[in-house]
Amino acid sequence: MVASTVVRFFRSRIGKSFRANDLLRYCLVLHPEIAPDSPTRIMRDLRGAGMIDYTILSRQESRYLVLYVEPGRLFA
Repeated sequence: MVASTVVRFFRSRIGKSFRANDLLRYCLVLHPEIAPDSPTRIMRDLRGAGMIDYTILSRQESRYLVLYVEPGRLFA
């Protein structure tokens, strides 16, 4: 499940910044079949559900800062 991979990525980067391409590369290792925009779409969905939170540092550079990951609910 790609959503669990996105959550794992976020958990490993709380308080750190990343680029959308970093997230894509991370997800492609476990899910080589995904479309390039899937991880960021899922990231937005998870944010809407309150499971993760981030701020956009630069839209132009697709750079984000991880603020929060809900502990333990749904994904290990």
